[in-house]
Amino acid sequence: MVLVKVRNVRRVPLRNRRSMVTAMVGDATGSFGLTFFNQPWRERQLKTDQEIAVFGKPERFRGKLQMTNPLVDIVGNRTGRIVPIYPQSEKSNVTTWELTGWVENALERAAPRTISDPLPAAQRERLGFVSRNAALSKIHFPDSIVDKERARERLSFDELLRVQLVLVGRKKAFERDNTGLKH
Repeated sequence: MVLVKVRNVRRVPLRNRRSMVTAMVGDATGSFGLTFFNQPWRERQLKTDQEIAVFGKPERFRGKLQMTNPLVDIVGNRTGRIVPIYPQSEKSNVTTWELTGWVENALERAAPRTISDPLPAAQRERLGFVSRNAALSKIHFPDSIVDKERARERLSFDELLRVQLVLVGRKKAFERDNTGLKH
């Protein structure tokens, strides 16, 4: 994420009724370009001297730094917290903000019922893990990077535990079903 100020915005018409909006943004350390393909509404959204948070992958194009189709948040809308960025394809036509809203809704709806935790509280404490509910919530909406890492560690542990349990189950089934050769 980069916190910058919009310096200028312009729309460039392309062939086949497609459009491209470019914006120069920057802060005290320098500036770079934003390029939005087929998002003509960005011209209305971005205003000169407006402060925005930009989420994306910086790349070099023709020797200049730019981000193509980054996520943009007008400061004050959703900033002030760590913002999840979900992988997505352009074909899905789903924005990160929509996906974030759906995840938030699912977690809120699941909260009263609590998601079962296969790890007993005593083991969780001994290992220094958070509960599964907390991990699922904090992986998507952490209050800090430490919270995100603790959630990731817990969910990684759960994944490895599931793999181990499957392997133990297969071994038991193999031992039960295969008595070996009789001599």
